[in-house]
Amino acid sequence: MQQLRTDVMDAALRQPLSEFDTQPVGQVISRVTNDTEVIRDLYVTVVATVLRSAALVGAMLVAMFSLDWRMALVAIMIFPVVLVVMVIYQRYSTPIVRRVRAYLADINDGFNEIINGMSVIQQFRQQARFGERMGRPVVHTIWPGCKPCASTVFCCVPLLSLFSSLILCGLLMLFGFSASGTIEVGVLYAFISYLGRLNEPLIELTTQQAMLQQAVVAGERVFELMDGPRQQYGNDDRPLQSGTIEVDNVSFAYRDDNLVLKNINLSVPSRNFVALVGHTGSGKSTLASLLMGYYPLTEGEIRLDGRPLSSLSHSALRQGVAMVQQDPVCWRIPSSPT
Repeated sequence: MQQLRTDVMDAALRQPLSEFDTQPVGQVISRVTNDTEVIRDLYVTVVATVLRSAALVGAMLVAMFSLDWRMALVAIMIFPVVLVVMVIYQRYSTPIVRRVRAYLADINDGFNEIINGMSVIQQFRQQARFGERMGRPVVHTIWPGCKPCASTVFCCVPLLSLFSSLILCGLLMLFGFSASGTIEVGVLYAFISYLGRLNEPLIELTTQQAMLQQAVVAGERVFELMDGPRQQYGNDDRPLQSGTIEVDNVSFAYRDDNLVLKNINLSVPSRNFVALVGHTGSGKSTLASLLMGYYPLTEGEIRLDGRPLSSLSHSALRQGVAMVQQDPVCWRIPSSPT
């Protein structure tokens, strides 16, 4: 499980930045933490319960067939009923569980936004508004999350108990009151006892269906992230030497045809400086991001040392080009080795 969480985080780190333009950070955090935790619960709780219940059911069936195979054939009629109940429950609960996992991701995203902007929220006295805003997804998470549990408690378990009672009545009518008298009272009593014990692991399996369904949905979300697109680089490992930059008729749009940069041409010789001046939103940071290879170009080409930017490998690009952001970021590492 630790390796799974590491792999999910590694997949998130290798995604292109364009994925994070539309995907909130809180949803990524939810997939790395909450969804992997649900998968862990699957292996810790559900798998152990399924194995224990399967062993009990197998032992009961062996004992029942050893007593009387005819009565055992009647008793196993409950298994198709259990299968039908679980299939119906799965179809009913899957959309609900998906909505619950999406709401949990929204809650994490809201917490991330509020904590990062706590100083601004307190300066403008917006605590009540943001508290009410966070209350809505919490309510949407609680009530849909109760529906699968309620259906298990009030529908699945009573339904299985009802069918078990019907099978018991059928056994009594077919064999207990038969005129042939071939079934002994002790065998019938033991068979009824086994049937009652058989009902317990089946009910336990149905009660674990909710956790199993949550794990299935969480697995879908986790592997959707792991199978997502990766940042693409070239294969040219040669280090950059002169540092010349050529921007040839570059156009770029974050989405669709809404161009942020259009027909940009720029040439920076080696050992020279260029300052880009413009209003906020004019595309200065976007051009810097394109020079770092964060986004694929819509049109045109960028060349470093006369080589296309898309042909450079990850190591060559990161060792030859560096970006200094205007927002300082402090890492929790010692300033000097100890």
